[in-house]
Amino acid sequence: MDKQLLFDSSDKIVSHSKDLFAYLNEPNEKSADILVKRFLEKNYLDENDIDAVAVNLLARKWVRKIKRAKSIMNKANNQFNLLIDRYSQVDKERIKVNQPSNEWLDFFFDISSTVDNEAVQEIWAHLLLKEHLQPGEVSKVMLNKLALLDSDTAQSFSKLCTLVYKLSLEDEERKIPLVIYENDIKDSYLSDDKCKKLIDDYFEYCPNDDELEMLSEVGLITMNLKDREYYIYFNENIDAVFSCKNTKKIIKGKYDSEDDIYRVTTGYTFFTQVGLSLYNIIGESQGVYNNLDFILSVFVDSQNDI
Repeated sequence: MDKQLLFDSSDKIVSHSKDLFAYLNEPNEKSADILVKRFLEKNYLDENDIDAVAVNLLARKWVRKIKRAKSIMNKANNQFNLLIDRYSQVDKERIKVNQPSNEWLDFFFDISSTVDNEAVQEIWAHLLLKEHLQPGEVSKVMLNKLALLDSDTAQSFSKLCTLVYKLSLEDEERKIPLVIYENDIKDSYLSDDKCKKLIDDYFEYCPNDDELEMLSEVGLITMNLKDREYYIYFNENIDAVFSCKNTKKIIKGKYDSEDDIYRVTTGYTFFTQVGLSLYNIIGESQGVYNNLDFILSVFVDSQNDI
């Protein structure tokens, strides 16, 4: 898998670039130094001098891109091996590897090979592996969205992925990031020192408004911050089941007589379709925030006035 991907991403470049890469024999000679040296020797610069510098710069650019692509492929290979180990004792046959289309691979590596940050490369590696396991699952739209993330924003999204709980209403289930504020928690929890410590730790960990705003701008989440509604509405008074890890909290929706509808409070953030698709690919690898079950319980109990 690794070798084939490397060939797909770089064969055209390397096979036709012997002269191009010859310039890498002098790695300490900077392009600007080349121009100065040529000018001092001749008192002018001709097209050959400019071409030499341009090729030098281009060669270095492609070497960096190929190294980044190889780093992402190595990470995808590591994830693949972990997957094999996980299912080796159960059902190894359920893992079927397919070759993504050349068009998809070209698009993927054109974008991802600009990424240096290790954490962001891990996310790209998950997408690469996903497309090998389920071709067509990772859309170009998702790749374009991810390309807009810098390392800090990618880290914010990774954090958000560890705060996800499930809300079930009869046959409907939604995965929702738990983003709440202090005014969503009953005073009795905030007055208990032990509880307050866990709650403060959560607030410290949870992406702040600026980070959430960035994720909203690139189209991974929608926000309903503080002074806006943050409910899910439904027509019947059915059980709303909030769950994460080993915790399950069941409450009834509150009735809104004016609109003749029930509602439950969910938090201030939802995934967009693209954000949810990305979460479904990388969410498991991000793990779950240690005290998410406690925070979810506090949030549900507070809104239900238990």
